[in-house]
Amino acid sequence: MRAINVTLYRLAKALKVVKALQQMYDEMKPYTVKELMSKYGPKADRADVILPAA
Repeated sequence: MRAINVTLYRLAKALKVVKALQQMYDEMKPYTVKELMSKYGPKADRADVILPAA
């Protein structure tokens, strides 16, 4: 029974992370590369790959 509880806890934690990542993606999606750079601060070579990588 303990193994099931640990597994459910890990699953719930993972789902929270996925939800947070989805929210971040949805927030960043409408921005251009220049807007991402000014708002979030990544370098140009990173800003242009963040959303396609997601």
